[in-house]
Amino acid sequence: MKRTINKRGYLPVELPFYEKLNWDMNLIISCLDVFRTKLPIWFKYFPTSTEFDLISFENPFGSAYPAIGIRCSREEDFDLLPSFIDLYDELETKMSDDMIEKVIDEAKGIDSITWEKLKNIKVYTEPVKHK
Repeated sequence: MKRTINKRGYLPVELPFYEKLNWDMNLIISCLDVFRTKLPIWFKYFPTSTEFDLISFENPFGSAYPAIGIRCSREEDFDLLPSFIDLYDELETKMSDDMIEKVIDEAKGIDSITWEKLKNIKVYTEPVKHK
């Protein structure tokens, strides 16, 4: 499937657990921070120039919500990334209720940006901060 770059230059990544977290945006952001540390480990084929940021994803069919934005500092590396759908499908196979509980526990040790701040600034590029 052909992938397109959104207007900010990110490949958006949403994880298949938002409903399980009752759309608690701050909890979702903390869990996304956990995944920002796990994605480079799980997907070793991602180019070394790949960066994992938090973004306020502008959904054309509803309200904005937090997501991970993947970008590469080298344009040619961006072409090596999987499509939005392929990446979502791969992540969905990794998700289990047990894994989500572990991520929630791990998220308690992360000092994440709030949803209100992320909505205002749109993109958060700072590294994951542990408490």
